Amino acid sequence: MSVLKGCNESFTAADERCQKYQVLFRYWWRQHYALALIKSLFGHLPDNFHIGLLCDIGCQLEQSCRKWGFLKSFLPHISFAISVFHAFGHQWVCRLIYHP
Repeated sequence: MSVLKGCNESFTAADERCQKYQVLFRYWWRQHYALALIKSLFGHLPDNFHIGLLCDIGCQLEQSCRKWGFLKSFLPHISFAISVFHAFGHQWVCRLIYHP
């Protein structure tokens, strides 16, 4: 959990000009948009389908899903990963877990 918190802090610290609420809103909006797309995708797939989800905030997205119950019925069918272009913004343990 501390590693995932470190990943989240490294991305919010990247934009020092923004107020904290602006960063949190943008972060929330990115997750909301991703969750809506994933839910829509699973509406078009067979029940036994498994997807690999490559996302720059994959670690944070999975943590939110598990913590708040988002996409609960779909989680067993999703493997989260972070793209190589965003991997170095993450903590090293996060890179080990979420490297595609």
